[in-house]
Amino acid sequence: MATMTNDESREIDRQVLKIGQPSEAQDRTKVFVTKGKDDMGIQKDYVVRGYHYNDTGDEPGFSPVGNVTFQSGPLPEAGVNGVMLEDLIAICIDQLEQFQAGKFRCRENALAVTHLETAALWLYKRTAGRIVRGVEGTRKE
Repeated sequence: MATMTNDESREIDRQVLKIGQPSEAQDRTKVFVTKGKDDMGIQKDYVVRGYHYNDTGDEPGFSPVGNVTFQSGPLPEAGVNGVMLEDLIAICIDQLEQFQAGKFRCRENALAVTHLETAALWLYKRTAGRIVRGVEGTRKE
């Protein structure tokens, strides 16, 4: 299950670099990986911090606006305990398709949807291959 809270207690390990930031608006959020790894040595928790202006009476700066926790461990063993890559891709596709259905329709959004769909298909192919090899839902390669 995805955690989408404003949890400020997570200790930050490193910032995740975003690809291309041509506008000031895109620089208003930062993505961080929090400390801690699962039993496979993979970091699973991310926090997004957004810049807030001084119109609230607070000092301007970055504060948490959302957290994402990825699945840790195979589903049969660990149960559902986080989001899958495919879940986030589906969310991104849905957002872009909503833009495309309205006044923000553009070639760039269409291309982004195409490439996200391609990424989702490659992840599906990876899972299909694991099913064929009889290792899906396990820690085997």
